[in-house]
Amino acid sequence: MINIPYYLGGYQIIKLKPINYGALKGETAHTCSGCINFSIFDSWAQSWTKQNLDQEQKQELKLDEQKIIEIQKWTEAKFENLANLFTNLEDATAFKNCFLSDIPDLEIYSINFSEKDKNLLIEEFAEGMNTETFNYNNGDFNLRKNLLKNFPENKDEIFLGFDLIGVECDGSFHSFICTNASEELKVKFGLGLNEYGLFDTINDSDELRNFLLDEKFFEPVPYYICKVKKLIS
Repeated sequence: MINIPYYLGGYQIIKLKPINYGALKGETAHTCSGCINFSIFDSWAQSWTKQNLDQEQKQELKLDEQKIIEIQKWTEAKFENLANLFTNLEDATAFKNCFLSDIPDLEIYSINFSEKDKNLLIEEFAEGMNTETFNYNNGDFNLRKNLLKNFPENKDEIFLGFDLIGVECDGSFHSFICTNASEELKVKFGLGLNEYGLFDTINDSDELRNFLLDEKFFEPVPYYICKVKKLIS
């Protein structure tokens, strides 16, 4: 079996949530997409975005306004661009330990990309490319910037499976689960879900890549194959 190198896209702190619609309603999936799970580190962590957690989220994370201000100062001292993904494990761990140490059921996940998908994302979101269709931020987001550094994946993390993610111009992303595409992927490509709600393997092909462009089943943004891993507790 060929050992394909994977490169780190970044880290996120995730709290799993039951899927509330579609074929997988009531189940959980270990995707890092904030459409499905509570992806903690997001635009609210920077004051200038004017984005806010709702009251339920604040209560869930035990955050009052003073603590949110502390988080925003921490984030803005580290990131100049829009930050919704940690670029390294040290920052993800520090954030979790400093601000969320008493919150249960939070795990640190990483997303990782093959050479092919890394290069595709870097090229498709390059400055000046596809600015009329999806690249409205000229690639100025942490996921792309991190992939440019060619950091290898962390071999000591737990492999959970592969996700198919559709990336927005700010680096946030959808999963195939968001558009309820799991059944179609199973029928067309034999992709069955594992115990983590992801795929154990994905046989990359032109047919699959073309299917990911079908807006009947996916969002109108570019999709990539990524490997999802979890920090060993």
